[in-house]
Amino acid sequence: MKQYFMKMKLSYRLFLIIILCFLIPYVLLYFGSYWRAENIIREKTEDVEEENIQQVGSIIENQCLNIINASNYLVSLDHYGHLLHQERGTYDFLSEYQTVNGLIQNVNNSLLNARADISIFSESTLLYSTAVFQSVEFQEFYHLYIEENDHLDNYSPFFSKVHESYINIKTENYISCIRRISKFDEENFYLVISFPVSAFEPGLNSAMGTMILLDSAGSIICQSPDTPEDYSGIAAAALESRGESEEAFKHLEISGTNNMATAYDLPLYGWTLLNVTSRSFLYAEIYQLRTIILALSLVLIGICLAVTFYCIYHQLKPLLLLKKNMESVIRGNLKAEVTVVDSQDEIGVLTRTFHNMLGEINVLIDKVKKKEREENELRFEMLLAQINPHFLFNTLNSIKWMSVVARTDNITATITSLGRLLEISMNKVNDILPVREELTNIKSYIQIQQIRYPGQFEVQYDIDDSILSCPTPKLILQPLVENSILHNVEHRDFLTIRITGKKKDGLLEFTVWDNGCGIAPEKLPTIIRPGSGAKSGKVFNGIGVYNVHERIRVIYGNSYGLRYESDGHSYTKAILAFPDVTEADEKGGLDNP
Repeated sequence: MKQYFMKMKLSYRLFLIIILCFLIPYVLLYFGSYWRAENIIREKTEDVEEENIQQVGSIIENQCLNIINASNYLVSLDHYGHLLHQERGTYDFLSEYQTVNGLIQNVNNSLLNARADISIFSESTLLYSTAVFQSVEFQEFYHLYIEENDHLDNYSPFFSKVHESYINIKTENYISCIRRISKFDEENFYLVISFPVSAFEPGLNSAMGTMILLDSAGSIICQSPDTPEDYSGIAAAALESRGESEEAFKHLEISGTNNMATAYDLPLYGWTLLNVTSRSFLYAEIYQLRTIILALSLVLIGICLAVTFYCIYHQLKPLLLLKKNMESVIRGNLKAEVTVVDSQDEIGVLTRTFHNMLGEINVLIDKVKKKEREENELRFEMLLAQINPHFLFNTLNSIKWMSVVARTDNITATITSLGRLLEISMNKVNDILPVREELTNIKSYIQIQQIRYPGQFEVQYDIDDSILSCPTPKLILQPLVENSILHNVEHRDFLTIRITGKKKDGLLEFTVWDNGCGIAPEKLPTIIRPGSGAKSGKVFNGIGVYNVHERIRVIYGNSYGLRYESDGHSYTKAILAFPDVTEADEKGGLDNP
């Protein structure tokens, strides 16, 4: 993955880095914020639902408590036996019945808002009812809800399931509080207070969602008004997801639906309140807000990415131009024009550095070309000086053998020395010789001059043995000695020339000193200028001191070469200095000229 990333273009890599470092955190922040907002809404909703469902539970408990209080009072009356043992239709029965009816109606009006149907009956006998006797179908009710109900043996109140009215003129559903009264004539009589489930509905108005009241069996007693949908399946799924939890409040996720619910128990009656809320209803606004924010984010991200890519390209454009210029240089175009960026950033510094480096390379190339041109000119000059000596060398060889035959030793030695000098001069292969061989060459030249000027000069040598094997350009001492002889031998009774050679601070330094008539101070700087060599027509005068000076500079650099010292009347000293190549190689090579 890293290798693939590094192979990508820099602009693509920067673009990808921005996406990874900006877009991904933004997406995580977006979804994290949405998830957090959803959780906050859920928590607030649950708090509101808990408070609301608790209030509704209190209302229902109060209604049930009124029913139980009514049953407690009615069970405590002792008039039921009189009604049973008096003949119906008699004055005493009617009087007793009116008393019982008045008491029951008062309880119904005061505690139950006159909405309950109150009856007292056994399996076979209807003792009392707030409804017309002929419309009460008590026996079927008895067999369904009383006959096998063990909860009634301890005289405690028991709430039945939701049922249709046992009074045939009623059309709505009821829930009944059933309570055993006592045995009369070996029969168990029961107080049945049937309360319409619609009486619970006003209390089920919820701030959100649908409120459902379930009995102990999980059947729906009633639900919020204006919700005609059947919530039986949702209620069953909610109770199943709740399991055996004994928590007073339980927030449930109803599987298979888009609903969530809050359950609240009414433990005295075994009932359960459910507040079912649709997620679509609950999160409708946040879903809408999420869609709007997502759409705006996509548009803004697209704009930001486009602007970012443009800015990256604009910032990298100088770098791309620099790359193009570098490729042009690689192809050999060293004269490529580098567009210099007027900025202080890294790209500007890099561009200016490359521009300066290319300029320095061109300067160095010009220097190398100039050096090669100068070297070629010097070689050509030496070649011109070698044309006549070549013919002379062949002629001298013939004279030499003639002298050998004639046994004239002095002539033979002189011609041999001259031949050696001419051979060295014409050698085009080895321009660098050991100091030892250069001394042999200069001695051959001095031998020739001593025959020409016998007894008029002497040459002294002071050469360190340590430099005899060091390399040196050939024929660098001969022009210096030649100048000392030619310009001074006729002006002095006896001329002394001293040649010294030593190593000093990594340099080879040669001096040619003479006790001649000296050189005027104003002429010293002009000696090694072009065209300053003496043109006396002598054999080796064409090479000249300027040639020596320039050859050393071409080989070793402009810091080295020849210089003259003189007091103008008693001596002249020529000083020649250049690096010891053997020592420089051991230290890592010469510096660039």
